[in-house]
Amino acid sequence: MSKKDKIKNIDMDDLKALPDVLDGRHHVIPIVTGGDEVLEEVNVPEVLPILTLRSSVLFPGAITPITVGREKSIRLVREVNERNGLLGAVLQRESEVEDPAPDDMYKVGTAARIIKILEMPNGNLTVILNGLEKIEVKEYVSTEPYFQASVTPLRDSSPDVKSLEFEALVDSIRDIALGIIAISPDMPKEAAFAIKNIDSKRGIINFICSNLELSDEDRQSLLESPGLLARARKLLEILVREQQLVELKNEIQSRVKQEIDKQQRDYYLQQQMRTIQDELGEGADSELEGLREKASKKNWPKEVAELFEKEITKLERLNPAVAEYSVQVTYLQLMLELPWNDVTQDNLDLKCAREQLDHDHFGLDEVKERLLEHLAVIKLKGDLKSPILCLY
Repeated sequence: MSKKDKIKNIDMDDLKALPDVLDGRHHVIPIVTGGDEVLEEVNVPEVLPILTLRSSVLFPGAITPITVGREKSIRLVREVNERNGLLGAVLQRESEVEDPAPDDMYKVGTAARIIKILEMPNGNLTVILNGLEKIEVKEYVSTEPYFQASVTPLRDSSPDVKSLEFEALVDSIRDIALGIIAISPDMPKEAAFAIKNIDSKRGIINFICSNLELSDEDRQSLLESPGLLARARKLLEILVREQQLVELKNEIQSRVKQEIDKQQRDYYLQQQMRTIQDELGEGADSELEGLREKASKKNWPKEVAELFEKEITKLERLNPAVAEYSVQVTYLQLMLELPWNDVTQDNLDLKCAREQLDHDHFGLDEVKERLLEHLAVIKLKGDLKSPILCLY
């Protein structure tokens, strides 16, 4: 059975079940055709209409839906579909460019056949393309009404099906891909079922290249790989990197979730403790009342009293669980412990002062002498005021 006959056997009703709106990326699992046998030669015309892909790469053997929304691309698809249905699908380098020029396109793409066109309610088209053969764009021969270019087929070389290296590569690719699907919440679980049921080594490689969430640069590098063996090696390298990224992402998210859960648990327990303390009269409110009661007995200046009330009001708005709460409480307690306007009568008896210093402190004779001299001056002058001595 030829490759074209195989495509005709695909149930068109299944293709109609595609999503109505696609944004250019793979939102469905592409179908992969072709086994490990040598693929049928495809007669690729020397000049092909070129469909610019904004953010998708078509691989040989893959049947993939592509969203077409640009006026130039819609006209290309309609006219090609009325003729032989053959076109070239080439990725543009920057997806943000609305009207790409030939220099904005990659040189390697895929010759494809249009299987079906689906009209979308928003005026766009969803085109079902079957990738046939890898091509290299030599030169763009026209840009209006759409791109047309001279192309050269680039047939992928196939390794020996009995090659142990190729078999080991395919097994590793399958295992890692299944692991990524299992731990990635963004990957459809149906992809795992499909991978397990694809017997073709070529089909496994093209399916994973088409379906896994890879960057456009990675997909393009896979397409440009010179042969199936080189593509398998490159794909394994990319999958190992992606697996490490997914595992690290999940680990970070799990760590953050645990930290948030701990903070929520601590907050919940603090609220419970505060409620219990309030019921027992031992909570933060009673602590604030105690501070206010002490403040009412202080003999301090009016400015200090206003500052104290401002700071205790600030304390009322704080959650007792935060670190700033204890700092604020310590500050208010310090204000309450300072003597402010409370004074005592000085005792300037030098003999009594000497006895008290000797009783409280051993040694420190020079320090004690200086203190006694200071008290003696106060006793003689009656105050600590003294003129400023200027030396010239």
